[in-house]
Amino acid sequence: MLWSTNVPGCVPPMKLLALYAPRRGGGLCDGWQALSVFRSTGTESGIDRTMLRQICSTSAPRGRRHSNTCLSLGNKCDGVKNAATEIGFPLILKPAVGAGSCGVRLCRSADEVAEHTTYLLGGKHIWRSSPRILVEEFAQGPLYLTYTMGDEVVGIGTCDFGRPPYFVCRETIFPAVLTDEEHKRIADVSLSCLRALDLGWGPTNIELRWTRLGPVVIEVNPRLASAPHSQLVQLAYGIDLITEHIKLVIGGEWYLHKRRSHTAAVR
Repeated sequence: MLWSTNVPGCVPPMKLLALYAPRRGGGLCDGWQALSVFRSTGTESGIDRTMLRQICSTSAPRGRRHSNTCLSLGNKCDGVKNAATEIGFPLILKPAVGAGSCGVRLCRSADEVAEHTTYLLGGKHIWRSSPRILVEEFAQGPLYLTYTMGDEVVGIGTCDFGRPPYFVCRETIFPAVLTDEEHKRIADVSLSCLRALDLGWGPTNIELRWTRLGPVVIEVNPRLASAPHSQLVQLAYGIDLITEHIKLVIGGEWYLHKRRSHTAAVR
């Protein structure tokens, strides 16, 4: 149910390009190398999250952390068990190569890790590449979505999910209710990711969770968000991101001036 009227035509869902931040601190990544990985791994099987973590490191300032801890494993159950012990519970268990939330689960105990590992490696999960598992620290906190065009933050929304252990989005609200300081911190982290990855052209949507340490990046997607996110931005601010993206592609100039300040939501 979309809480508005006169909704423009929806764009079809797009393949997910999920760029995860790396494990720990370090220098900035080679942006062109990052873009080459987007091109070479953006296949039907999804993005190799491990490879992207290896070529990119965080741009967080001293004393802050923009990403969560993860360990990449092969297809051995013992390795998954050891990684879970090192990271601690709760944690996320997911395919190292994939798209969306397919095969992603929150695990709160060793029994749940064993159960989901058996599911992933026991023939029930459909792998489109060699089986490899990613064990990831769970970033606890509300999820926010930053919509950018070039190096400009268009706005920040928020998502709510159904009951764990799976991640099924059930509601999105735009814009999110934030203090000025919270908005600035999320925007600063989002823009620092774009600079680190040399993604200053076109639309990007970035997923973050606000944890006890502040905003932590979950994904950087160098594309428009799938429907109905662009429609929510248009309903709330009067900015048609799809049209503005087309203008950019054909060599025109975009126009991102907010024509109104409403709230739009989808459930």
